Amino acid sequence: MIIKILGTGCAKCKATEEVVKTIAKELNLSPLIQKVENMEETMYANATGIIPIIQVFVDKGIPLGTSLAFMMAVIGLSIPEATLLKKVMSIKLIFIFFGVVTVCIIFSGYIFNILL
Repeated sequence: MIIKILGTGCAKCKATEEVVKTIAKELNLSPLIQKVENMEETMYANATGIIPIIQVFVDKGIPLGTSLAFMMAVIGLSIPEATLLKKVMSIKLIFIFFGVVTVCIIFSGYIFNILL
């Protein structure tokens, strides 16, 4: 089992690592604990981390289209995404990208709500 602790290496990250180690020891588990401090790598954790949240939203009665739109926005309109794009795009293009993606996410949320 691999457990990744995402963060910048601050005190809270170190405290989280200690809590994970303590719980793993109490449960007689020996996971490989990795600390991830690279912002580009932490961005991709959003995709898998948001799925349980969306499941709870849908279980609580939030429409599927709204939940999917939220999921796409969390992943596609994040600060780590902007940080990566800043390396290859100008600020103006990043704002245009975020604007177009926002409109498309809202539109797709409405379409899914209508169809489902």
